[in-house]
Amino acid sequence: VRVRIEKPEIFYAATTLLNESGRADRDEFRAANYRELVDNPILYARPDTVQMQIGNTTVTVACYANSGKQLAPGIARKIRPLLESQRHYLGGTLPVDRYTFLFYHTLHDEPGNYTGDGLEHATSTLCLLNSQMDSAILNEFVYGIASHEFFHIITPLNIHSEEIQDYNFLTPKMSQHIWLYEGMTEYTTLHMPIWEGLQSLPDFLDEIRNKTRIMQQFDNSIPLTELSKSAMERQDQYYNFYLKGALVSLCLDIRLRELSEGKYGTQEMMRDLSKRFGKDKPFKDDALFDVITEMTFPDIRAFFRDYIEGSAPLPLTEYLAKAGIEFDEKKLRVKTVADPTPEQLRLRKWWIGQ
Repeated sequence: VRVRIEKPEIFYAATTLLNESGRADRDEFRAANYRELVDNPILYARPDTVQMQIGNTTVTVACYANSGKQLAPGIARKIRPLLESQRHYLGGTLPVDRYTFLFYHTLHDEPGNYTGDGLEHATSTLCLLNSQMDSAILNEFVYGIASHEFFHIITPLNIHSEEIQDYNFLTPKMSQHIWLYEGMTEYTTLHMPIWEGLQSLPDFLDEIRNKTRIMQQFDNSIPLTELSKSAMERQDQYYNFYLKGALVSLCLDIRLRELSEGKYGTQEMMRDLSKRFGKDKPFKDDALFDVITEMTFPDIRAFFRDYIEGSAPLPLTEYLAKAGIEFDEKKLRVKTVADPTPEQLRLRKWWIGQ
């Protein structure tokens, strides 16, 4: 697919697609197919753009604000340390050569109030925000969006099922693994700061408590695989993938660390899945749990059966106790135990690095 766009010379096209034009008044983009084209949004505006080199990846931050303010330099400064930490967390190398953050800001005058969201694409994220021109709000919003969406370069970009690879827009068939695409991505967003030494243990535990509190507002009797397959009909429950999906991934990480004596967790699992599959090699939807079990430990199959395919209550209290953390799910109280055993301290170190 080729797309030619005539434009004012003062406008710049920010996108991960390569511009083959070389002319100031015209852009020409090429994509392998329609799907690749629509998966690469393009922002046209007067230039407000910063490029950063994050390891092997060129990251572009491009902004438009109807206030006329330049936003890209400040946003780039804010998220650069985050992206560097994410690169380190993922093993030092990222699976994409280029990545683009597109940021569209509209101004209003209501103090302390804002609305916004982000939409993830394979190698870019589109962020929309309506707020005051307040650097604290801008930084908090963009940091939160970037911390989750950037991790999507692992899944579903490199780890996804045939239903995602060959998505039928007319008669969609949903994958049963949104717990992986969104839940595991949200868990890495939760786990990375504590693992990289950017967050205190009390703050980390407070995030676990908060996710548990909000999760209780949803129907947790629905197995995550079933909710995934019916996600289009059950939008009222979809947000639970960011809650229960993240917490079940947390439990999986602890269990893997326990069984491997610290040598293997969800970080290693996701790297191995990326190597085994990839951008153009999907897995079979019904086979993923068996594949992970084969890669790891036989006991993990029961974990998937009980907590992801089934609706057994998440073993948060039991699993956190293994790491010397006392959690009362009813009263939503979480704290480290006063006198942890050497085994508990060892597992905590394996799991969160402290």
